[in-house]
Amino acid sequence: MRKVPPLLLLLLAGCSGDAPTGQVVARVDGSEVTRRELMAELQAGQESDVAQQAAALDRVIDRKLLVAAAKDALVDRTPTVQIAQRRAAEAVLAQAYLAQVDAGVNVPDDGSVARYRADHPWRYGQRFGALVAHDGQDAPVAVDSAALSADDAAQFGRANKDMVLTVGSVRYRLVDRWPMASPDAAQQAQARADLMAERQVARRQEVLKKLRARAVILRQSATPE
Repeated sequence: MRKVPPLLLLLLAGCSGDAPTGQVVARVDGSEVTRRELMAELQAGQESDVAQQAAALDRVIDRKLLVAAAKDALVDRTPTVQIAQRRAAEAVLAQAYLAQVDAGVNVPDDGSVARYRADHPWRYGQRFGALVAHDGQDAPVAVDSAALSADDAAQFGRANKDMVLTVGSVRYRLVDRWPMASPDAAQQAQARADLMAERQVARRQEVLKKLRARAVILRQSATPE
């Protein structure tokens, strides 16, 4: 763990009679702020910047002061705040567990990535950009084939200039189209990341399905208004 620079420790000396030492970087009315808490407050790349550390510590101190004031004012006892606190705590735990689930998904091997690329050519080897306008209007917008469904990408890919296409219930006129395929190594890396993301989503859905299957879930019956 990175050490807090001496200058920051000197800045802390004015917070109380004795400057905190060790893992405690500040005290606010007896409530400790740890080095780990300070590091969590900082953004990536700011850990070694004295000014950023001082600013982050000020934010933590201000937050603790406001929390104490809120409790004194009994704000923490209001239903709205209690529900928000519970939601926030549940969200942190749920996301941490999902991160653990994601970490358990195997990274796709080269063979799987190659098959994925072959099954999704419009995202990789045959990727293209297109300029389209709503039928009858003159304000074209750019479209990336990688963001399209297979059917829509095929439709855009074989259309000629000025041809009118229907996507959903919207009609578009093709103004222009150009290739956007990146170098093979970049395609490989992107396809691996995309396939990994799909596997993680599938794994999350599988886990949730199992959790629901073994849980006792009772819903209130819907009643007409």
